[in-house]
Order: sequence, then structure tokens, then C-alpha cells
Amino acid sequence: MATEVTKIIDPDMGSGYNYDSLVDWEADRQRDLVSADEIEVAKCRSTGGSADTSGVDIDGWTTDSTRYCKVWCDPSDTGGDGRGGSYAHEGVWPSSGKIYRCSGRIYCNEYVHIENIAIKHSMNVNSYAGALAVGAGGVLTAKRCYLENTGTGAALTVYDAPAAQYLYNCILVIAGGYNHSYCSVAYTYTRYGVYFYNCTAISKGQAFAAYIAVSSGRSVTCYNCIGVLASIFSGGGVYLGYSSGSVYGDYTTASDSTYPSGASNYWTSAIPSFVDATNKDYHLASSDTVAKDKGYNYSSAGYSDDIDGETRSGTWDIGADEYVAAYPYYAYAQQ
Repeated sequence: MATEVTKIIDPDMGSGYNYDSLVDWEADRQRDLVSADEIEVAKCRSTGGSADTSGVDIDGWTTDSTRYCKVWCDPSDTGGDGRGGSYAHEGVWPSSGKIYRCSGRIYCNEYVHIENIAIKHSMNVNSYAGALAVGAGGVLTAKRCYLENTGTGAALTVYDAPAAQYLYNCILVIAGGYNHSYCSVAYTYTRYGVYFYNCTAISKGQAFAAYIAVSSGRSVTCYNCIGVLASIFSGGGVYLGYSSGSVYGDYTTASDSTYPSGASNYWTSAIPSFVDATNKDYHLASSDTVAKDKGYNYSSAGYSDDIDGETRSGTWDIGADEYVAAYPYYAYAQQ
């Protein structure tokens, strides 16, 4: 089993830190993890409440499916203002408080795992314009992440990567919107597919799609997913196979009439009730009847929690949040 090597990332340079940004960590630590039989772990903190503003390209390493780079906030690393007293976000963008947040793009061109990270960046429309982006050599596993693009591009962009990509319990938001086919919440172009489990994709402005697969032989698969488009660019839709692309899945909600191919369980022209959609808090409200108790138990895929780390129980909810009557979340001002 590969050995984990952990370095502390803290923009405030608190006690025990190794690097004050992900970009410095990546440049200094870049190496052959396969030969070393190691997993390189960047454990992120914000001991003084500062954002990591530099962004990072994780590229030039030698990695594989068992020896990879991991960027995360450890929920057991307490001392912050986030989930359970850690530095992990609470399902919204943390504009203040001792919660780690990256306000620069993260670009993955290696095997990369990202967990409990909030990323917000402004990227304009093009094929690499995701706040989180995957290049032609990238293989991504993302869990419990908040991803937002405030420009005209996507929250997530996947290029022609060499293997399947997986996202679990993630919230993806585009705040700008634009009249262009690249302007989708999750834009994917890979022959190996992108799999979304219990994800919530929201466009606050005009967009072409929430989940889109572009080009023949490319696919997106959505299980227990929410999609909401405030305004749809001509010819678009929440679940969209474009230019002979395909969208598969089941147990989905859509603000329009679209649903994944082959789905037996879907709710169209339906928008869940959120705690505070105006301020981008997409936890399910107690009054919701669209997503609560409408999902399927996909624990066989290797997860049984939600974006807050809460255990899913009973009949699962659709989307990143599993409604809990008193979930451990404290609202932060949005920006």
C-alpha cells in the first residue's frame, strides 16, 4: 500500500504549516509518486481566515490510480470555524471565517483526489474554463466540494481525459451565464465518461446546460442529481447530450423537461426548495417536496454521506444535501 506523505497548506502561515499556497506546494513537491510508491497529501487550513488566491496547475507529476495527489480539508483537523470545528466548508462559499477556500482555478492533469474544498473563480468561456478543470492527462475524484464560476464559463470542465471521472456530493454553481454552448455548469468532453453521484448543479444566469456531454462517444451519467437553470440558451437543457453526446442516469430532478436517457425515476419542471437560494445556500429546506426522500441508495458506489459529512439514512434525498432537521451548519455571509 502506498505511503501517504502530508504537507500543511495555510495561507496564514500558522503553526506547523509547510506552504502558504497550493501553487507553492505543487511546484516544490512535484515528483514521481509511482516510483516512490507514495500518495502526496496537501492538507489545507486557514488559521487566520485568509483565502488561497493563487490557484494551481497539478501537472508534471507521475501518478496512477493508487499513487496520486490528494488535496483536502481533513474534518478531524480542528481549530477552524467550519464543519465540526474544522477548516472544511459547510456547503456554501465561506467568504469569512477560518475555513479554507481557494479563489483561484484548480487544474488537474494527473490522478487527483479533492475533498471538502471550496473553489470559486472567474473564468470566461472556453474548453478549459472550469473553476475546477481536468486536462487531457487528468483523472479526478471529487467529494463534498463546492465549485463556483463567477465568469461565463463552467464550474467543472473535463477535457478528453484518459479515464472516467467521479464526483460525489458536490455543489456546482455558475453565477454569470452566457449565450454560448460552452456555458454549462458541468461541461464534459471525455470518451471515458463523467459520473455524478448526489450532485447539485445550479445556473444563476443563462446557460446551455447543467450537465452536458459534448461530441459522439462522450457521456455523462447522473445519479440522484439536481439540475436548475435560471435561463436556458437556445437549444439547451438541464441534461444535454450535444453533438451526439449522451447523458445517462436515474433519480434526477430538472427545472425543465429533460432527464437522462434510460431513466425510470425523474422529476421534471421541478425546483427543490432550498434554505436560501438567493445567497447560494443549496441545502434542502424543511418544506421541500421535490428532492427529499426521492433518491436511491447508491452506497454500493462507495459513499453513504452528503456534502456536510452527514450520514444518509432511510430513503436518500436527491442532490448534494441529505436533509437533517438540525444539521451542523452555521451561515456565513455570501459574496
